[in-house]
Amino acid sequence: MSTRTVLLNRMYINGEWVKAISGETFPVLNPANGRQIATVPNGGWEDAKLAVDAAHVAFKKWSGKTAEERSHLLRRWYDCIMDQ
Repeated sequence: MSTRTVLLNRMYINGEWVKAISGETFPVLNPANGRQIATVPNGGWEDAKLAVDAAHVAFKKWSGKTAEERSHLLRRWYDCIMDQ
């Protein structure tokens, strides 16, 4: 696996890449040299609630799938990641 550049500096909530509701961000620093390597959303409690609510809905759908259906979905997800 090679090193890849992060293209999206957003949170993934309910199937979408979103900014923090507040619009606030904070820098991510490389601990080896102190240089900024990214800017990420500073998610707050409202963002967390949206994420938890979306996860709850997704869990209900996921738990209704058979083991075979889950394995096929996970394999497709893996293939998508490896193709990037």
